[in-house]
Amino acid sequence: MTELYHGREVSILFSEEEAIGTPITPARDLMFNASASASDTKNIQKKHGMGTGAPKLAEGKYGVSGSISGSLQHAEILEYILGAPTDTGSSDPYTHAITSIAESTKSITLQYGEDGTADINNTYDGVFINNVEITASEDDVAQIKIDWVGLNVTNSDSTVAAVVDTHQLYSMRECSLSIGGVLSHIETATFKFSRGADPSNGIGNLVPQAIKQGNWDIEVSFTAKLTDSLEYLKAIGGSTPAAQTANTVILTFDNGTSGEGEREVVLTVTGMLYNTFDTDLGTDKYATFSGTLFGTGGTYSAKDATANWNV
Repeated sequence: MTELYHGREVSILFSEEEAIGTPITPARDLMFNASASASDTKNIQKKHGMGTGAPKLAEGKYGVSGSISGSLQHAEILEYILGAPTDTGSSDPYTHAITSIAESTKSITLQYGEDGTADINNTYDGVFINNVEITASEDDVAQIKIDWVGLNVTNSDSTVAAVVDTHQLYSMRECSLSIGGVLSHIETATFKFSRGADPSNGIGNLVPQAIKQGNWDIEVSFTAKLTDSLEYLKAIGGSTPAAQTANTVILTFDNGTSGEGEREVVLTVTGMLYNTFDTDLGTDKYATFSGTLFGTGGTYSAKDATANWNV
């Protein structure tokens, strides 16, 4: 009988590389995974010439990228897009924090594995996280999505067993958004960080020979029920349009426990300015407003049961 692979047999694991593109055995989980995709491209060059209707084909440069999404359990993947934290604490909860965004981060080896009677394993090396989105919603647990780009892939029939993290998920009642003060009646809030990693093949090479991270961008967007004009006045700069005052935006996930068992992720973005502010009114619904802000810097801190993330 032909073997099929179900989600319960799939694992997504990663580990930090000592050198970019030198793969190691993945052993860490990313999140409580819900979906993942990977795209391998050969950039086939297709040319037509006079005298024939048939095209000529030639293989171009190889590239690989993908995305992974799921529910937020811990913040370990932030190390590989915002920077490596300082780990402190002698017992649960341990704290992991950065004081500023790193100019660059380390690469990882990423494994997509199907663990069946016959295993299938794609191991991607030289992987950088290009984008991360973390979303709080009143209708769901906290969600996280990452986009990645890599250098190379190795296919094998040996799969590392799945690692399913025991940290709990963050419910909507454990999330908050502050823009100079906690906002009420938030429907959704999303933190997005982008860092343009760009592989380089060069002529004569099928696979990329190098990869480097570029500039970063930080964006926070949200939708809330309209209760007053405070955020509107911040967005336009006063009662009439004027220069804005920069905001500090804080997105917090906190299970409400103190001491052992405390779990927390705090994303702080500084220098934030409103780019857009939209008001939505209707006859049969609550009035809402939505904002998108751009920032210049930031930090994160997290508390969990892991003493040192990079193990």
